[in-house]
Amino acid sequence: MTFNGDVAPRSKKTVLDYRVRVSAIFFLHGLILSTWISRIPSAQAIFHLSTGTLGVVLLCSAAGSMISMPVAGMQVARIGSRRIVQVASICFGGALVGPVLSANAWQLAAALFFFGAMGGCMNVAMNEQAILVESAAQKPMFASFHASFSLGGLLGAFAGGLAVDHGISFDKHLLAGAVILCLGVWISSQGLLDNAVPSAVGSSRLVLRLAPSILTWGVLAFCAGIGEGSMADWTGIYLHTQLGASLGRSAFGYGVFSTAMLAGRFLGDRLTQAFGSQRCIEMGLKLAAAGVSLSLLTHSLSITLAGFMLAGLGLSVVIPNVFRMAARVQGLAPGYGLAAATIMGYLGLLSGPPVIGGLAQLFSLRLALLFVVITMVMGAALMRRAPAGVRLTWASEMASGG
Repeated sequence: MTFNGDVAPRSKKTVLDYRVRVSAIFFLHGLILSTWISRIPSAQAIFHLSTGTLGVVLLCSAAGSMISMPVAGMQVARIGSRRIVQVASICFGGALVGPVLSANAWQLAAALFFFGAMGGCMNVAMNEQAILVESAAQKPMFASFHASFSLGGLLGAFAGGLAVDHGISFDKHLLAGAVILCLGVWISSQGLLDNAVPSAVGSSRLVLRLAPSILTWGVLAFCAGIGEGSMADWTGIYLHTQLGASLGRSAFGYGVFSTAMLAGRFLGDRLTQAFGSQRCIEMGLKLAAAGVSLSLLTHSLSITLAGFMLAGLGLSVVIPNVFRMAARVQGLAPGYGLAAATIMGYLGLLSGPPVIGGLAQLFSLRLALLFVVITMVMGAALMRRAPAGVRLTWASEMASGG
């Protein structure tokens, strides 16, 4: 498998050490992100933010991520991902202090812009570390790294809920989280893989002439982002307004979906090894489309939840495999490909929910969610049209280098 870096075969013990460290980085990224997300309602109350103002403030975090990702891609291609992970992860964890130090909405917006920017840098760099470890191991591992991120997110949200229930203040929670998580990422980021980047590949001019195939992976990341964002924001509302479920039961929608995502990512590497990245992407999108369709065709709560579970299982394997393929485009540094795919995935994540909301306003939420089905089907069709020569098993991918 050919990468734009110097990754020599290593012993199983050494690879395991790298795998544990990179998994910890993904896990801690999820913890840092969910630590803040779990306290957004507290921040709204403390800063007396209206719903509209809160939306604008939160958009600053997304803007920081979007702006930083291409910059991170260039820097990863120029100096390698190890140093970017080390710096960005410390800054990302430390950025939890920003909201505590903010005195008004403007300062909170600036703090979240920095928080999002550091998260975006860490996202791109840690994904390249995952690619490097996978290359050294000569076996698929990418989905398990994303499973670690999902697990961190779930545990962080759970811990945040406990903090609120036990009366731990906003300031104490974020300050303690910043200290503990910064220490965790500092320890985990020591001894990561270092990749030598040839100067020709590292040239920043390549950003302006991305390989055409990057567009394919970007569109697929966008489709997956729409699915994940829409399921996160609208499953609970769908259960409550369309099926008449109680508010408590409505929470099961995203719970089932996210649990299925986590389970699917822990199983995803075995599927990739058996069928190859592109086959997993195609079948994952088809399964997600079938799952959402099943949920929309029934008025049964249990069947609807089963559909959400299928959607989670299907989408779980898409982003890890899309990122893998984007990082393996020939003649392009992995950082550029990862940055492009990450940006498009993030755009889908952000744009999907409001599109669903607009369509629901015009028609109904049940009809609006057909947009997710259509998007998944279009993504599968795009993957289906890939040339036969690139529909490889994992062994063939490793031998050919993509």
